Amino acid sequence: MSMRTKMKPLKKVIISAAAILLIGILALIVVFFDVFRTAASITKINTGPSYEMNYYGGYALNQYLKQGAGSADELRSFLVDNLAKGASDFAIGKHGCSAFFAKTPDGDLILARNLDTPIGEGCVLKTDNTEGSRILAVSNLAWIFDKQKEIVTLADKGNVLAAPYVITDGMNEYGLAVAYFMAAGSEYSSDKDKVTICDHASLAALLNKAKTVDEAVSLLSKYNLGIGNFDPLQFMICDAAGKSAVIEFVDGKMQVINMDGNYQICTNFILYNNPSLTGFGSDRYKNYDAVLSKSGGVISTEDALKLLQKNTIPGDEQWSVVYNLTKKTLSATFYGYYDDVHTYSLK
Repeated sequence: MSMRTKMKPLKKVIISAAAILLIGILALIVVFFDVFRTAASITKINTGPSYEMNYYGGYALNQYLKQGAGSADELRSFLVDNLAKGASDFAIGKHGCSAFFAKTPDGDLILARNLDTPIGEGCVLKTDNTEGSRILAVSNLAWIFDKQKEIVTLADKGNVLAAPYVITDGMNEYGLAVAYFMAAGSEYSSDKDKVTICDHASLAALLNKAKTVDEAVSLLSKYNLGIGNFDPLQFMICDAAGKSAVIEFVDGKMQVINMDGNYQICTNFILYNNPSLTGFGSDRYKNYDAVLSKSGGVISTEDALKLLQKNTIPGDEQWSVVYNLTKKTLSATFYGYYDDVHTYSLK
């Protein structure tokens, strides 16, 4: 047998092995293509630092809603198993916030919101509709890293796949907007027949699975809420039809406080059965009310941002954002860069 004849089988083996390897590589690229695109899209927009990111593909939301994960530790375990393999430092921090629902001089509906927390690293997040709806939101990456980081490393970029689960406020393509706030004195309901999800991770569900305030309230009522790390939350939910409501949990029961008038305000304290409006954040509530009552609940985006910036919690300032539910835009400023307004659109 000649040497050339002997080489033919070996050549076929090499070609077959190379083809299998190529197919494997192509399969990996297909499977992880969205992951690579998402990680590559992270861009620093100021030296705060603050970021922006496009999220491509799914993030195991349906699995999460089926399986549940009530505490911050359980949520971290879910994320490690399903998305962010290195998110071992995941921790949700304490925060005090404020928001108001109003109308612009052009008649657009807006949700204006401050996020005040000791550890913050804001990321404007834009998703596709893989999980149900396109979303424009702000996530706190510092809760994934459990600290502020000046540089997002390659390993960190894998962890930020958890960003949809630390959305602090956001809006979907239907004009539904949601924000949450710590509210001392709240008490969640507990039903053994309901799946428990972490309160801080609930915004991903609301923004993907609901189009209106009524749908969001109904969805929230189908789950038990588990506490992140600190006090339970209250929620402000608004929609493009002009409806706004604050959702609270008092003595283990969900309470819905619908807007009564031209605007609505929420600033960390329980509104239900509290006619004197007392509690932590009442000073910020009164400051917002003084401006909005005088204008009949009408305020421009620019003035709304300035009003938010005047009512942050000193030392905890992170970002101020205005969601335009009519035009489907987000206008955000970050502490230390208040003159730099970042505007994004879902259209």
